[in-house]
Amino acid sequence: MKLSFTVLMALGALYSGSLKAQNTPITIKGDTVLIQTRKVLGFGPEGNSSTAFGSKDMNNSDEEYLAYPTIKNIPPELTGVKEFFYPVNRFQFIFQSYKAGKITKPGLLKKAENYGWNLADTTTLSKKYLACYINAAVGKNKDGDDAIIIDLNNNGDYADDKIMSLKPRQESEEQMLAWSVSVSTESMQNGKVVKSSVPVCPAGALFSQRGMLSLAFPEFSYQKFAFNGIDYVLCVSAGYTGKPFVAILADRPYFDRVSGSKRVFENQYVKLDNADFKIAKINREAAQVTLVGTESAQFNIKAEAGMSKQAVARTSAKMLTSFSTGYLAPPIKGLNMNRYFTKYSDVSLASLKGKFVFVDFWATYCGPCIAEMPYLAKAYEKYPRDKFEIIGVFNETDAKITEKLMRDNFVSWPNILQHAKTSNVSGYGLVNSYPTTLLINPEGKIVAKDLRGEQLAAKLDELLNANVKD
Repeated sequence: MKLSFTVLMALGALYSGSLKAQNTPITIKGDTVLIQTRKVLGFGPEGNSSTAFGSKDMNNSDEEYLAYPTIKNIPPELTGVKEFFYPVNRFQFIFQSYKAGKITKPGLLKKAENYGWNLADTTTLSKKYLACYINAAVGKNKDGDDAIIIDLNNNGDYADDKIMSLKPRQESEEQMLAWSVSVSTESMQNGKVVKSSVPVCPAGALFSQRGMLSLAFPEFSYQKFAFNGIDYVLCVSAGYTGKPFVAILADRPYFDRVSGSKRVFENQYVKLDNADFKIAKINREAAQVTLVGTESAQFNIKAEAGMSKQAVARTSAKMLTSFSTGYLAPPIKGLNMNRYFTKYSDVSLASLKGKFVFVDFWATYCGPCIAEMPYLAKAYEKYPRDKFEIIGVFNETDAKITEKLMRDNFVSWPNILQHAKTSNVSGYGLVNSYPTTLLINPEGKIVAKDLRGEQLAAKLDELLNANVKD
């Protein structure tokens, strides 16, 4: 019988910049274990990360543009103004816009496909308009410097807001928190509209260069616990720049972002002392995480000092398939769309068992993806085909641009189109940012994620040190 436990994130206004364990005990009711946690301000498992996006007018070819709210009273002392809109809950925004008749049903379905949304989850969303977004205007102040005004209380009016200097992105957590502001937002939780706030730190280096705004969200949730006497800390990303994820780590201090291999998304698996648990649900709005496993009896709050044990060896009854590191990779299948690779037309991960396979999810409009192509070309030339293969899975805006990129960058490995009807990559619905990469071993297990550049070269040298071409 499967057992489940739910991690509840406290929604109080109290924040702390340090990882201090709470004394709240775990509550066990039947098969469910509830763990109380809290939100804190600071760099979480995403590290010092931010998202950059274009102004409203740069997105006017998308029907979503028609649903953007209009904000009154842009200060006249701001010149050369660009307006920006950022949904902190895009699913809620698109759904409420659809219900209001501002987005068509095909538009809703296309967004759901692109972002990997489950339309059954719309039952947890509000049909009425919620303030689930951030509005800002950026321009030059009277001194000729970049400046920004944000609708902090989300009332659709800048008249009660102040102009702020738009500073460069900061590496210091202390400085970023000092420059952060709080934006009032609304969300749907358990059938009720809940008012809350989102910490936002704007940065302006990309505005002068490319007319883009960069936002950071210095917030995360955490709790410490023990499983079978082994100490862990569970961290949940803020989830404002992409799908929220959970990282369950050994309980010790961390001073860097959590690597891609440690990030676990919904419907993927994580190991606790070699026991498999599925991350069944990450509900950011309710700050709730649900895990499903078979050994909840081993769950307890913080182990006593000196009692931490080594992992117990277990043999799984079957190999589990998951997007997580250490598990079998989901199937990949499709038709090769690269005319510069002619060895075979049907591309299948299953047919490449016995080899290391590097899977590269990339897009024709992604600069970092294109910058990686020379590294991939070098690796593809260095290692023999009976030991190593690459599968590209690409998203494109124009087939002619795709062909030119492949030709100019010597892409000689198979590539399939991510959203083509002939492609089966359904197990990778979480991939909506590029580049996303996986390294899969000859047994079909994911052994590393998000390797790039010299890191990829070093890992391949480590794993493929035999039969290397001169």
